[in-house]
Amino acid sequence: MTVTNAGGASLTCPDDIVVQFFDETVPSPDPNLLLVSNLCPPVFKNWLGDSAPQSNGCTNIIFRSYEASNACGVRLICTQRIHIRIPPVVLEPFPASVTQTFQPDGVHMTVCAAVQGTGPFNYSWSTNGNFAFTTDTSCATFVFSPIEENLRVSVRVGNNCGGGSSGGSVTTPCSVCLSRGAPNVLSRTTGSDTGPSLLNQPPNCTVGATARWFKTIADDTGLITISTEGPAIDTVLAVYTGPIGSPDNLTRIACNDNISSSNLQSRVRFQATMGTVYWVIVDRRTTSTALKLTYGFEPKIASFSFSSNRVFQLTSSIAPAIRYRVEAAGIFSTNSSNWTTVLVTNLTTTYPYVFFRETNAPSIHRRFYRLAPTY
Repeated sequence: MTVTNAGGASLTCPDDIVVQFFDETVPSPDPNLLLVSNLCPPVFKNWLGDSAPQSNGCTNIIFRSYEASNACGVRLICTQRIHIRIPPVVLEPFPASVTQTFQPDGVHMTVCAAVQGTGPFNYSWSTNGNFAFTTDTSCATFVFSPIEENLRVSVRVGNNCGGGSSGGSVTTPCSVCLSRGAPNVLSRTTGSDTGPSLLNQPPNCTVGATARWFKTIADDTGLITISTEGPAIDTVLAVYTGPIGSPDNLTRIACNDNISSSNLQSRVRFQATMGTVYWVIVDRRTTSTALKLTYGFEPKIASFSFSSNRVFQLTSSIAPAIRYRVEAAGIFSTNSSNWTTVLVTNLTTTYPYVFFRETNAPSIHRRFYRLAPTY
């Protein structure tokens, strides 16, 4: 910027500059950069000050004022503009949220980023370091295989200032997430058909070419139930652990062909360890898409009490959405013949608790209760 007075004296400020916020700092004022002409000496050059930043979209502007004067009382003032471009910032932790649903074509994972800055923003999403697509919203949905282990999602966000910042990454969650927090059911599941060929399978529990694989992780340690009950289709259900890329190193944890002679669906129970990856393998033995997986931690007796009218009642912890029974016995025993079924109930995802009341309990000298799935 150059200013000229009536006498022909002129003052030129330093050129306007652009600063990328976070990458550069605003330079200090330097009156020596002023260019003065036709002003009799001695000439005095001074910095008058900087204005407060003024917002202009994603850019803040600082007005920096300088003056040049001499002993004759001539005074010239010029202004330099400093543009501070403010790219967006992806806030930590990234992602801000992750949700997933199971669809026939795979697991749909929606990842959202929290961003600070002035929009509108553009989002460039990548998986495993490779560009995937762009969006103009802060959330993106990815479809991955039910046995995918290494899908990493990252995002780079930009705005009209041309800046941007990269977020972290997220590894795909499990497709069958074993949690004590809620019962779960996957309906119309297809799973992945890309699992390795299994070795040394038992002849009475063999999964074949129609088998589908699901990645499973438990968020706690405890007894797990997984079942294909529901649709009237013949299934085989197996659970393995170990590196999926090395079939020789896969270890079978549980396997079931038929729940009973009259029930061709499958159910397995096994002791899960928190954080361990398990591979749930289901052979539908048909091309049916009606497969349903029900899964969760085995319930425990969470509370029990006698009411004022001498009625005994108990409530279980959250349980998988299958059929359970309450059994009672006069002595504690591992012999099943000593136990009598006093309740059979079908649990659901909306009511995943066993609740039992017994009005004649006070007339019994001693009574033991236990929960068990019904076959």
